[in-house]
Amino acid sequence: MTVKLLYANASAGLPPLPADFWTAFPNNSSDMTNWKPIGTAKVILSLSPTEPTVLEWDWNTPITAADHTCLLAVMDSPSNPIPAANKVFDVGSLVPNEKRVGLKNLHVVNAPPGASIGSLLGFFALSQKAQTIKILPGALAGWRVGLIFPKTAQIAATPKAGKSSKKSSRKGKAAAAATLTQEGWTLKKPANGVLKSLKERFGAELEKYDISNMYALASEDKGGMLAGINIPKTGLNALLALSAPAKPKGIATLNIVQEEDGRIVGGNTFVLRALKT
Repeated sequence: MTVKLLYANASAGLPPLPADFWTAFPNNSSDMTNWKPIGTAKVILSLSPTEPTVLEWDWNTPITAADHTCLLAVMDSPSNPIPAANKVFDVGSLVPNEKRVGLKNLHVVNAPPGASIGSLLGFFALSQKAQTIKILPGALAGWRVGLIFPKTAQIAATPKAGKSSKKSSRKGKAAAAATLTQEGWTLKKPANGVLKSLKERFGAELEKYDISNMYALASEDKGGMLAGINIPKTGLNALLALSAPAKPKGIATLNIVQEEDGRIVGGNTFVLRALKT
């Protein structure tokens, strides 16, 4: 059995595999822009059906690596090969449909009580269909969550200024705000502490984002949904703003998924820990 390990910057909707991935496998693809190999592929000469085999790779993470990383393991064997029909490039379809492929995407966030942290969250889509981003219901132990999108992002539910009359404009904004509320969000300007942490984290890159509008999760019990998001071929980056509670209440888990036509195509799990001082 041959096992190849790759990594990419963490994102909800992951980038596709390069066009020559399967023809080059187990060697490296000529395009390593998004998915980069960790070492070389390893071979298991004899695999017991009753006893697991553990493989190890030495991985010196580059300085340019993102704070969070996705690991993709691809296994193939002459006696039990991956069917040709399953050799697709969309990771969102490959992983759930092919048992010889595994994906790990987990982020551990540590923050002092009351502190705010900003993280980059990437979304990709192979089709031109509108995508849906969801924060699943779950106990957040007092953590506050918000999403900030680029100024160029196209989100159906965002209130927009138009050239219509003031009265119709107010009605349009009110309707959009009502939709956001129904879908679990409050649109507001980030708190000063959040803005400060984002400026420290992203510097001049922050100018690309609409920091006057943050989609703040209204209820951890209900979660939140943003539908009708158009994602360009190059992907869409959003800022995830996390604010720790002033008094730690234990470990929390935050799940963010990306859907297309009701099908999950990507996701991230964040383990949130407010460190006691």
